[in-house]
Amino acid sequence: TGSLKWKYKTGHNVSSSPKVSQDVVYFGSDDSYFYALNKEDGSLKWKYYAGNLFNGSGCAIVNNSLFVGNRNGNIYNLNKLSGEVIWKKNYGSSGEYSSPTISEGSLYQTDKNYLYKIDINSGNIIWQTYNPNSYYSSPYVSENSVVVNSNAGNLLVLDKSTGSIKWEKTIYPNGA
Repeated sequence: TGSLKWKYKTGHNVSSSPKVSQDVVYFGSDDSYFYALNKEDGSLKWKYYAGNLFNGSGCAIVNNSLFVGNRNGNIYNLNKLSGEVIWKKNYGSSGEYSSPTISEGSLYQTDKNYLYKIDINSGNIIWQTYNPNSYYSSPYVSENSVVVNSNAGNLLVLDKSTGSIKWEKTIYPNGA
């Protein structure tokens, strides 16, 4: 019918992309909390305080793990049922503008200048690739490649195993 079913008030703006899994809506807010709400009635299941905002970042979910980055440079692996931290790692820069992508036991995440491939069980970096033009997109992972764009208007295709750049092409001149 298109009518409002429920709404939930957070302490600040919500600009992250929501994710739904098993009747729970997950999203981050600029109030520094990551929320899990019941999809049917909007009631709070849990919320996790991270100390800094979850701006544009969405999350990725695998089994009972939820992965999300935020402005303080951390990537979190939270238990999606309880919100408890399984692991959190600081990678030094903001992961707030990109949603993580999961493929074959690895998490792919961009921050301002790095694309990371991270082991989802430990949070350890498998490889990282530097880009002076800043990454601001969520990575797309295919069979052998990772595709991402840069703030300078370049499309990059990287080797999934090594993180080395296969090719880079300007898709619009002089960035945005």
